[in-house]
Parts: sequence; structure tokens; C-alpha cells
Amino acid sequence: MPPVEVTILIPAFNEAGRIERAVRESLVRLESEGAPGEVLVVDDGSTDATATIVLGLAAEDARVRLHRLPGNRGKGGAVRAGVFEARGDIVFVLDADLSTPTSSIGDALPHLRDGADVVTGSRHCAGASVLRRQGILRRSLGKGFLLLARRIADPRSTDITCGFKGFRRAAATAIFHRVTVDGWAFDAETALIARRLGLVRREVPVAWTNDPDSRVRVAGAAFGSLRDLGRILWRDARGVYASTPEEREAARARSGPR
Repeated sequence: MPPVEVTILIPAFNEAGRIERAVRESLVRLESEGAPGEVLVVDDGSTDATATIVLGLAAEDARVRLHRLPGNRGKGGAVRAGVFEARGDIVFVLDADLSTPTSSIGDALPHLRDGADVVTGSRHCAGASVLRRQGILRRSLGKGFLLLARRIADPRSTDITCGFKGFRRAAATAIFHRVTVDGWAFDAETALIARRLGLVRREVPVAWTNDPDSRVRVAGAAFGSLRDLGRILWRDARGVYASTPEEREAARARSGPR
């Protein structure tokens, strides 16, 4: 196999209507960045033609790969599986709806090549733009969750929940060996773990567009995410995310008996 510098990882659940565009634009981005790489689609138990379409694209271009999960695990589970399947020295996570465009890879790649461990897209930092907003209910719930997630995971981050992220391979491996959340709160868990491990973190502004055909069901996602934030808090208090045995033991001592 030729060397792979960049893996573009796309988690997909019933994305037959748009996965081809996402894959093709990702391939173009690899070429424009001069990055030898691959596009890895993780099919999260889709029941439509997502896998068939990706296999067809893989037959056309050896840089396209499909990794299938036997059932729907959630975005966090799909990303975690993809990280350990990826071949690249740098791994980008990109949503299948391209709500964050592939051009964000060009903005983040220099930071990762220059020593950053994690780069997160932000819709709220200087230079960012939101081209099409979410409805008022999603926007309100999203703001509330973001405030909680920042307080718990990383107060310095302006946008923990943005779907676009990039990792150095060593950082991705260290983080996702500790990630336990399969649902949407996995973004907060990855941010907290990166902070606990002392990794070098950067943000890049993105031009974000809401997808009106989102697969997320607001009420269920909100309840599940709040529940998972509670579990993340408990695990952090027990030292699950600490980088050394000494730090884990100190956290357990602070949190008291089980």
C-alpha cells in the first residue's frame, strides 16, 4: 500500500442521497492539498443503499474504502471504529451532509502538520460564518448543550459540538481508546479527554450550513446527550480520562468511595 498521510473519515447512516457527493468532494480536496490519502466511509448500520454506493466508488478509486458496522451504534461509535480502521497519519472527521465544507481541511491541515494534536472547527470564533441557521428549537437546545459541554469539557473551546475535527494519529488513538460515548455527547468526551491528556489543541473558523434533512431527532438526542454528560462527569471524577496512574488515583481519592 502507498503511504497515507490523510484519512478523511465520514460516518454515515442512511446517507444514500448524498454520500457520493461527500466522497467525490473529499477526493478532490486530497488532490488540491497534495496529500496522499484515503476516504474512509463508516457505514453505521444503514438500511438504504449507502454501502452499495460507496462500494461502487471504491471500485472506481482505490483511495475509497468502506467499513461496515453490523448495527447502528451512533455517530460516536462510528467515529471511534473509523479511527482505528484509518491508515492516515492525520485523521479528519467530516459529516456526510458537508455542513462543514471540505475546504476546512485546507485550513486545519497546516496546524496538524506543524505539531497540533487536535484541530476543531468552530462556528463561533473570529472568521467563522453560519450560512444557513437551524430552526429556533434546535438552535436553543444546541446553545444550552454547548454551554454545559464547554463547562464540563473545555472552557477554552468555542464550539465543542462542531462535527468537523482533525487529529494526529497518536492523539486520535490515545483519545478514542478512552472514549465510551456512542451518541452525540462524544464530542464533549473527546474534548475533555484531549484536555486531560495535555494535547495541543487548536480551533479553525468554518463556514457552516445547517442541513434541513438532519437525521437527528431533537428530543431524543437532547435527553440522551444530557444523560451522557452526566456519565462523562462521573468518569472524569473517577480519573478514567487521566493520563497517568497517579492522576487516576488522585481523582479517585477526591471523588470518594464508589
